[in-house]
Amino acid sequence: MNYQDIFHTGLSVSDLPGAIRFYELALGVKFTAPQRLEHFQIWSPEKSLETIELTFAFSIEGPQHIEIQYGTPGSFWDPTLYRGDHVGLWVDDVAQEVRAMLDKGWRVKVCGAPPEAGYGAFAYMEPITPGGIVVELVPRDVKPAFERWWATGVFQL
Repeated sequence: MNYQDIFHTGLSVSDLPGAIRFYELALGVKFTAPQRLEHFQIWSPEKSLETIELTFAFSIEGPQHIEIQYGTPGSFWDPTLYRGDHVGLWVDDVAQEVRAMLDKGWRVKVCGAPPEAGYGAFAYMEPITPGGIVVELVPRDVKPAFERWWATGVFQL
């Protein structure tokens, strides 16, 4: 993993349209139209497999982007429970990087599939010690789809 492969800073909010307006005005960026995943399957050590709803938008300008998101109450993306602050990094192999981070004192917060299924297409990792930064591992092979979304406004993975 290369920490220079950060492509976004993310945060969870309770008012996605309001947050988009705020950050557009405050930081002079423009956002994609919000995308809603109505049946988004995730896995966490606390809840095992569950299906949630997740709505998110990204700033268009790069190379560093802002991700603003809101999720089902009680989920990792519920801003009343978790701040959701994280940095997203492109990685070549999510499962390999998760295993390497576990060996270095990190734990899985939430990911796309159970460990025995290779953690899925993303993984949020947090330090075992309290506090610290949450790192989202995203497979580099979806980078072209994100770049198309930022350039055209069409979201399709």
